[in-house]
Amino acid sequence: MAGVTGLGGAFVRADNPEAPYAWYERHLGISSPHGSFLLAHETQRAYVAVAFLPRSSKYFPVSKPAMLNFPGG
Repeated sequence: MAGVTGLGGAFVRADNPEAPYAWYERHLGISSPHGSFLLAHETQRAYVAVAFLPRSSKYFPVSKPAMLNFPGG
């Protein structure tokens, strides 16, 4: 049976997705050159993405405020 091997990503809806990126960059020094934060695979088991999406994004059900991605193996 396959199981979860880590956290692949966290996706959060935001009224203004640029605002949380700016806050994290200003206060924590984390940049988002590709529209998400990527935590390097050298410090994790694999890359972990954190992305803020517009409330209208169809990437996951619009009725849900957030989504976690758990890779399996």
